Amino acid sequence: MANFIVRIELYNADYDDYETLHKRMEGIKFYRYIMFPNGKNHDLPNGTYFGKRDLTTYQLLSEVKRVAKPLSKSKDPSIFLCSFNDWDASLYPSK
Repeated sequence: MANFIVRIELYNADYDDYETLHKRMEGIKFYRYIMFPNGKNHDLPNGTYFGKRDLTTYQLLSEVKRVAKPLSKSKDPSIFLCSFNDWDASLYPSK
């Protein structure tokens, strides 16, 4: 399984649209936090999600577009994603 980071920006979206996006991303196993090696979750920046999947970046992009596109009102959402092996971060612990 690969580690993925996904960043999504919706256009002309409101609070409810982003809340729906968060739920839809959780539905495809992507979360707004990442677990540090010490076992504690830390919050990612707004619009950023972490998940582990057995997909290519192309396959994952199609899946993310499917859940995000209906929520972006004036144009298609901007989506950036990448797979990675090594990481480090300076993030706030989840509450």
